[in-house]
Amino acid sequence: EVFNVDMKNKLKPALNALRESYAKKTRLVTEEMTEIQEKVDSAEEALSEKAEEIALLGSQNARLEEQTRQLKEQTDADIASKNAEIDQIRADVKTLKETAVKSLADSEAHAHALKVEYEELCVTTTLETEMVNKDLAAALEALIGHKLHIQQTLKRIDEQTKNYVEDVMN
Repeated sequence: EVFNVDMKNKLKPALNALRESYAKKTRLVTEEMTEIQEKVDSAEEALSEKAEEIALLGSQNARLEEQTRQLKEQTDADIASKNAEIDQIRADVKTLKETAVKSLADSEAHAHALKVEYEELCVTTTLETEMVNKDLAAALEALIGHKLHIQQTLKRIDEQTKNYVEDVMN
């Protein structure tokens, strides 16, 4: 009986208090676990969103890297093509320059040869002109002498004819 009384008066309220204490602690732990689970869920959701963002950014980055790689390849190809064109133009310019220099040298040599020929022709022409002028002067002199001879002969014939006519008339 004492045990029963003790149990009813002391042990039962103590067990009830202990049970309520455990229930209270369980509720608090459950509430904490619920809050923590909500935080975990929220964190997992945020983590999932961040993972999606990272995946999206990763795919955008991969696409941009591919575009950059293609652009670099195209640019490198364009640069190589332009460098080849520049090299060809330089070679063409060099060839044209060499041809122009050779052509200029040939032209200068030809011009010099023509100048020498011209000077020789000038000397020859001057000499020939002097000879023609001498021959012309001699021909004119002979022509004048012949003209004088004809005039004198005509004058003589005219005088002889006048004398003959006078003799015949007399």
